[in-house]
Amino acid sequence: MANYVDIKPEMIQWAIRRAQLAESDHQSPVILLAKQWILGKEKPTLSKLDTFAKKVMVPFGYLFLDLPPTETLPIADFRTFDDQVPRNPSPNLLDTIHDMQRRKDWMREEMLANEMEPIAFYRSISQNEMIETAAAKIRNRAFISINFADEFANSPPCCSSAINEQ
Repeated sequence: MANYVDIKPEMIQWAIRRAQLAESDHQSPVILLAKQWILGKEKPTLSKLDTFAKKVMVPFGYLFLDLPPTETLPIADFRTFDDQVPRNPSPNLLDTIHDMQRRKDWMREEMLANEMEPIAFYRSISQNEMIETAAAKIRNRAFISINFADEFANSPPCCSSAINEQ
């Protein structure tokens, strides 16, 4: 027998909004079923709720909260369009930022473990420099190849193959 669970409709609505799905995704079987849950016509099973959580990129446990959590970017947000404050961060943006923070932490630990000297970035780039030039300077000072992100797209690097041969 299936295990049905009680989930507040507001949490399902929040999860769908948070996912910022394309209009075509609103016709997917998972989202259509979730809309039935919102209307109270059906109750989700744990399995179907798990599938829904993956589709909308929400941690499964969040769906059991009384109120949606407040999600903020862990870094300054300088993105604007026509001087408008951007809407809430998408799950993809949050995941990307958290992945980059993990990689940064890994790189720091790796450098400490290998007793590498700190890289002197402070005041090394002027505000007038082109972004590409500034990025190249940082990569060179950190001995990171231009393909670093591509080489380690799915996981933090585990070896020093991304280091440039200078």
